[in-house]
Amino acid sequence: MKYLIPFYFLLICSSHTFAQEKNLPAKPAVASQDSSKSLREVNIVAQKPFIAIDKNKIILSIDKNKVAGQSVADILKKAPGITIQNNIILFEGRPITAQMKGKTIHLTLSTLTDFLGATAATTINEIEIITVPLSNVDASATSAIINLKPAKILANGYNANLNLKIGTRSEFGNGGIGTSVNFKHNKLSGLAAINYSRDHQLSKEDVSRNLTPTEKNKTSLIHELNSSKSQPENIPLSLSLEYALSPRSQIGTVVNALFSNTPTDRYNTSSIFLHPLSTNVADSLITMPGTQKKQGQSGAIDLYYRLKLDTAGQELNFNTAYSKGHSTFSNSQDYDYFLTDGSSYQTTSSLNQSSVMDLVTKSIQVDYTKPIRKIKLESGLKYGWTSVNQNLHQTITNPNGSTQLNDEPAYDENIFAGYVNLSGAIGNTSYSIGVRGENTAIKSFPIDIYGSINRSYFEVFPTLLFSRRAGKSSFVLSYKRSIERPRFSRLTNFKYYMSPFYYYTGNPGLQPYFQNATRFSWTFKNKFQVVASYTWYKNNMLEYAELDTINNVTRGLIANNGDFKSAILNPNYFANITQWWYTNTGFRIMQRHLNFVSNQQSTSLDNTNFSVNTSNTFTLSKSVKCELYAYYNSPTYYSASKTGEFYFVDVSIFKNVLKGMGQLSLSVSDIFFTNISKSDAQYALISYKSSNNWDSRNVLLGFNYRFGSKSYKSNQLKKSSATDDIKSRSY
Repeated sequence: MKYLIPFYFLLICSSHTFAQEKNLPAKPAVASQDSSKSLREVNIVAQKPFIAIDKNKIILSIDKNKVAGQSVADILKKAPGITIQNNIILFEGRPITAQMKGKTIHLTLSTLTDFLGATAATTINEIEIITVPLSNVDASATSAIINLKPAKILANGYNANLNLKIGTRSEFGNGGIGTSVNFKHNKLSGLAAINYSRDHQLSKEDVSRNLTPTEKNKTSLIHELNSSKSQPENIPLSLSLEYALSPRSQIGTVVNALFSNTPTDRYNTSSIFLHPLSTNVADSLITMPGTQKKQGQSGAIDLYYRLKLDTAGQELNFNTAYSKGHSTFSNSQDYDYFLTDGSSYQTTSSLNQSSVMDLVTKSIQVDYTKPIRKIKLESGLKYGWTSVNQNLHQTITNPNGSTQLNDEPAYDENIFAGYVNLSGAIGNTSYSIGVRGENTAIKSFPIDIYGSINRSYFEVFPTLLFSRRAGKSSFVLSYKRSIERPRFSRLTNFKYYMSPFYYYTGNPGLQPYFQNATRFSWTFKNKFQVVASYTWYKNNMLEYAELDTINNVTRGLIANNGDFKSAILNPNYFANITQWWYTNTGFRIMQRHLNFVSNQQSTSLDNTNFSVNTSNTFTLSKSVKCELYAYYNSPTYYSASKTGEFYFVDVSIFKNVLKGMGQLSLSVSDIFFTNISKSDAQYALISYKSSNNWDSRNVLLGFNYRFGSKSYKSNQLKKSSATDDIKSRSY
């Protein structure tokens, strides 16, 4: 039964496709009614291509004929350069920043993935991937900006979408429901969307930790078996309103929020070996039943005013933003101790941890644009306030009694920024030259625990972008300097225990690092693109592990440790191979260099990694489409840990129903059940290997229904051409 579903799906796609290819007439007569009808069934020329390139932008046009059951994250993962790893969306290996209508979605890296994974693709009409953010955005944008653009209505009326999905993994069901409404009434237009999703998952992990003992009779090998059942639920909502005060001025607001709840049941069995080379029988055993629960409520509101001062392009923009996030985490573990004969050698002990984080950001920004002859001048000022308060509590109970630890770290950060950007064109060559200055003031406390951290620094961030058109080719060359600031949760030394022999902790003294990145791209006929990039930085914020020589356990930590360099070559092809077959296929090769110090020993890591992804859409008839997506990634490094190869194949079928107003879909992710996470690492006094089998296969049935009084602004090709901050820092 394991392979019946995969081959059934592949058989449907291949049989329809080959049959259609066989029956296509060689030269249909223009006057033939039957032939032209057949051509209309497969003709997709009038539809915008899924991918279009415009200087420093990759534009994804959402095909409304294959969105049932699809989320925004599902669409994004098919874009060139995009991958999702450890529940974080990456562009060319770096975490993205996300926007809705040009306004930042203020969520942490992992919750941003939850937000986009729970938001139905029907909400969005187009996605812009800004590969090289210019100086008008925060310098913390170290990677691409993903800008979600909802559909527009040209005349008074409304359009609505109702979406439903229900699926099953190997042991648990999942699903979601949502709705969105686009409307326009005279001078007021907007979007409202709310979705709900739940996706229960089972994970089984096998971990081996080899320790170098520092004293006689200390543990030298730990074999852990971890199983967990998580039950994530997410409710994302979005609201945007815009009112035209006059033909030249508008006011508006953009609101985004996410409510999340993830309870997890865990069970760990740790086998302890004192002399693993002489015996395969453990000396003792520790079992750990436990529960975890994460909850979060995050919301942000942007208010803006836009004024066109004249018809020449002079414009003034005001924007103010406020966001607040509240998250809680609880962790409860019980430890039972056994010898090999099953007898208990120690009384049960327990660990209870809880943490609360409140994050508030506020900002005000003004931007001014003025054309000066053939040059466009853009300038602006921004002031932002960030306040973080945490409440951390831990209780350990053992035969010696109970011990408690309480901590209430706080962190304030103010950033004052200004920028100037000049853009224009000389012949077929266009340019954008900008510089941004940011002054950052930081204060953290309580001083008795973390010491006095009250400092400020000023940095300059230049951005250069040159593009040139030559016939059917276009070339883009860029350089950008940016900053990666510490995520707020990493600024405390609180110990989070994941098992009896592993915990991770932050670092109150963590410093930002400054990234330099160059990027060159060549695009031919908007069908083929080659990207070459080089990124380097020092003082890297590195996540790695050391041996806690006092307690003889593994300690995961983060520190400014070493240098990082990477070079990427990424060719992509995205176009119709035939009238009924559209492909988006890419190959990426990456060379990475990383050096760091662990337990006073220097380590240097060099790795050449490659990945292949292909997304193929087959138009089987006017109402049926089939999509095949495959991905392969060779072994590489994620921080200082080496990840094993992984690969998977997804298949989906879409069928229009209800006279084109509705759509059904049936999809299977990881159809062959091959997406297994593996990792290993070698440090000075410790090494480990891990293999994680999780519920990666998901059989999902989706339904989408569109209704309303007006048509969307369609994704049709124009006659002329194909295309004309506080950054999230994870809790």
